[in-house]
Amino acid sequence: MSIKSDLKSTLIVFLLFGALGLVSFMMSPQQTQGPHGGTLKKAEGYFIEMKNFEKVLSVYLLNEKLRSVDTKAITGEVKLFFPDSTDLILQLKHSYDNMFTCKLPGDYFSCKITFNVGGKPVMATFENSGQIVLKK
Repeated sequence: MSIKSDLKSTLIVFLLFGALGLVSFMMSPQQTQGPHGGTLKKAEGYFIEMKNFEKVLSVYLLNEKLRSVDTKAITGEVKLFFPDSTDLILQLKHSYDNMFTCKLPGDYFSCKITFNVGGKPVMATFENSGQIVLKK
């Protein structure tokens, strides 16, 4: 075998592995767990991370690099949807480490978190992973 054919074979192998790696990356699921251990959703150039623990909702607004943004000038609310088709809007309160929190009144089915960032809404909808739905 000549050096040219060895180089061609090596190049073909590298191209195949590169193509396989790219296809694997493109088909992999998006990250769904945030840096604080909560559920992560993409929202208008940001990410919203939500954690529901012992009837307290903790929410973070994250940048594209999944780092908490400074929340001093940001407000937020959560709209809770209940299994009986009612809903309830609660204001999110600033907490430490650029986190927002609110106490949850009961078992909700899903919620929509909305932040006001410079006059623009940034929102995402989350399912309550602890809510069990039984179909008849």
